[in-house]
Amino acid sequence: MWATGVLGANRPAPWWRIESWSCTMCGECCFHFNVNLRWDEVLKFANSYGREFLVPTPKGFIISKAGEQCPFLLDCGSVSVCKLQHGMKPVACKLWPFQVYRRPKYGRERDARFTLEEDEFFVYVDLRCRGVRLGEPSPNLIEAVSEAVKLALDRARNSARGLNKRDRKQ
Repeated sequence: MWATGVLGANRPAPWWRIESWSCTMCGECCFHFNVNLRWDEVLKFANSYGREFLVPTPKGFIISKAGEQCPFLLDCGSVSVCKLQHGMKPVACKLWPFQVYRRPKYGRERDARFTLEEDEFFVYVDLRCRGVRLGEPSPNLIEAVSEAVKLALDRARNSARGLNKRDRKQ
């Protein structure tokens, strides 16, 4: 069963309820969401593309939008392709549609729990992504979740904010 319109698409689902995920190259994620950049990504963007693509926010920088879409989205007719490749694609884009936390954020703790190298995380999947399919997790999905957790850990190590710092107890 495809996830569109199911389980309240505005609320992410725990990864254990997802059978599979595959990018459909629809470009929807590049239209509706702001891309938060790590500080190292801000420097790379400024050096490669100039500062006109960076928008300051109270929490850091995001990529500016060209109208409603990311300026690096290339419309190729039936598919959309990101022009940012070869080390330039932001971690936030690579993580989509996965959301990784240190504590449960959207409930269903048991179904969201994911253990990697004896460390516990809570992983949710944004159901607005067209490539999400509900069901029992496939081996490919488990590998995708593992990669998302590793990306989030790398992001935390390279970010002044750390892994979902706002999610941690003060």
